[in-house]
Formats: sequence, C-alpha cells, structure tokens
Amino acid sequence: MESSGGRNVWGRDRVESGGIYTPGSEVDRDTYLRYREARKAGQVKTQGVGPTQLTFWKFQDQADEIGGCHDPAVNCRVGFGIMAGYLRNGSVRDAMTQYNKGTPGESPYATRALPLVARWREVLSRL
Repeated sequence: MESSGGRNVWGRDRVESGGIYTPGSEVDRDTYLRYREARKAGQVKTQGVGPTQLTFWKFQDQADEIGGCHDPAVNCRVGFGIMAGYLRNGSVRDAMTQYNKGTPGESPYATRALPLVARWREVLSRL
C-alpha cells in the first residue's frame, strides 16, 4: 500500500514542502537531510519518507539513528518493526489502521490493504 509498491519516494500528504522535495519523487540523502533540518526547525511539517512511508517524526528519527530514513533498507527495517509490534497487539486490520493513522480499528486504508495480505504471504512463502 505504501509508496506505490515499495519505491523510495516522498509521500503525497497535503503539507507544504518548503520547496525542499517534490511529493512522489525519489528520496535521496541530500534532500532528506535538508527536509530533516527544516522539520526539526519547525519550518515544514512531517511527510512520509521512503518505502514504508515513515511519517511520524519519532519513526524518522529512529531510522536516522541506525543509518538514515532515506536509506530504503533502514526505512524498511524500522517500518516493518513498527508493523510487527502492531500485529503482536491486535488483528491485521487493526495493525494496518494503526500504521496508517495512529489508532487501531476500521479504516478505508485497511479495507484497501487487506486483500494484499494473501498475495504477500504467497510471495514470502517462496523465499
């Protein structure tokens, strides 16, 4: 569901970018570092970053501590870890909704994402 199938791109949330990045474009280290500086200075609001669309600033900072939110492997490690924690505490639907909006429950996001679960289980079973 995130980033058009796992691409390392900026999110498309309706927040002002300050001209630092173009929503939907590829994330690179230099642009991410300019965004992070502006975010920490309160000049821009948070935007989804990378394959797992880390949007919450604490999750972005967590990724930065282990190599950088802009790095697809690090981004996935943090994003998948967050989702795993949500899954340990509830249903797949609740986890998907919590990942998307911060609280478990019903959501259009989960309704769209749930059909993808069977496909991913099939793909991952072949690894």
